[in-house]
Amino acid sequence: MGMHTDFTSNGSLLYDERAMEDNQRISNYVQDQIARAEQRARAYVFDESGKKRPQRNAFIRLQMHLRDFGSRKPGSIRWIAISGLRGTGKTTLMAQLYCTLSVPRERKLFISADHIVQLLSSSVNEVVGVYEEILGQSLESLQEPVYLFIDEVHYDPKWAIALKVLFDRAPSVFLFTTGSSALEINMNQDAARRVVNEILLPMSFTEYQKISINVFEQKGLASYLRDALLNSQNAIQICELWKIKTSEVTAYWSRIERLSIRSYLEYGTLPFMAVLKNPALAFDQLERSLDRVIGGDVLKIGKFTAENIERIPQVLYALADSDVVSVNSLSKTLAIPRPTLERILDALVQAEILYRLEANTGHTPQLRTPDKFLFTTPAIRAMFYSLTGSTRGRDEDGSRGRLWEDLVAMYLRRLVGERSLTTSITYGDHPGEADFIVRHKQQTFVIEVGSGRKTTRQILGTEHVPPTRIGLLIANKELAVDRERNVVTLPLQFFLLL
Repeated sequence: MGMHTDFTSNGSLLYDERAMEDNQRISNYVQDQIARAEQRARAYVFDESGKKRPQRNAFIRLQMHLRDFGSRKPGSIRWIAISGLRGTGKTTLMAQLYCTLSVPRERKLFISADHIVQLLSSSVNEVVGVYEEILGQSLESLQEPVYLFIDEVHYDPKWAIALKVLFDRAPSVFLFTTGSSALEINMNQDAARRVVNEILLPMSFTEYQKISINVFEQKGLASYLRDALLNSQNAIQICELWKIKTSEVTAYWSRIERLSIRSYLEYGTLPFMAVLKNPALAFDQLERSLDRVIGGDVLKIGKFTAENIERIPQVLYALADSDVVSVNSLSKTLAIPRPTLERILDALVQAEILYRLEANTGHTPQLRTPDKFLFTTPAIRAMFYSLTGSTRGRDEDGSRGRLWEDLVAMYLRRLVGERSLTTSITYGDHPGEADFIVRHKQQTFVIEVGSGRKTTRQILGTEHVPPTRIGLLIANKELAVDRERNVVTLPLQFFLLL
């Protein structure tokens, strides 16, 4: 009996010692983050020469939420989650916001969940508990605002419940998290009711110019063009309102090299690619980034076997060189069972590699028509083209057109947001119909995208749209309007500034 008691006692002591060591290791990590986070974050804020890096357009909007919370504005946001494709600048944006906070350094904590899980074998919940010990009081008892910035939060499988409990018990804490997938937020009921989720999309053309050559947009121009487009009653009104800004648009483009449109289209939508200014190197970096997404985020979302993960690049390549894809046909071509292929496509959408468009079928069930899969950035499709030479030969115009469709879809998501009761982005599924049909609030836009040879034929041939629809032809043409058919031609030089 004595031996058993001694064993239990010694085992407990060993357990307690390990727990103390773990706690001390976490404490050292948190204290190091408090002491050195500002210095580390500044590497994202300033370049090698000490010049401040330009900020994404989302920065101002998110900074406003931080200020509202800090000033105790009633109804202010307390939890923001940024999701999106890897490489869109989520960590940089978080670091820039962190550096703007003028509060004592112990009241703002910048941590990365992948470090917590992989290096410390710990969790967000444990780190928060140690942080409270360092502060010397519980977070719910704090009177002054505290800010927790948690990067790559999805690495901790129990992040949602930990942050939900923290959100509910500590009203003086502002949570700012980044993760790979918006669906991880939206599917988790503990988080979804409390968090404001924002998808950080790839860069606009003006953001690309800021980052690559330090040319800033004309202040207020983009918001004016957006409001005129979305709130006009007809094509004539859009054309007249946009004409007012012709001189400002011309002034902006006078500072831009016209050939930069092509570089933007191919590799300028992702910050880490844009700064390289070398297509071959940029595509190599993107390929490595996609490998990490597929082997990490996609694997986690879909819980795929190693064999299925190895087939995903084949799926992406097939999509890169095609328009509308029948899942049945693709399943047969790639010899992947349809249920597995559908799971792969769903995971690629959730990981923000693909963007799914449903068909505009009126009242016909959309399950009967194939979906159209675009890439969330044309850079991914351009990378596959560069690897295979797909843009060479007789289909070069078609390949270039697919890149533009990717880009326009990205802009439309930025303009009208994600699918909701009052908003949808679909495609014309019959031959000769338009590339996009956008329903936003009370208006319907029928949109065709293409080169200077494009006409309004596809817009006019699109069915299942109201007679009051507004046609938009986005092309390398002059700003013009067809009054009789209610169609406005939007020049690329205008559209890229939205």
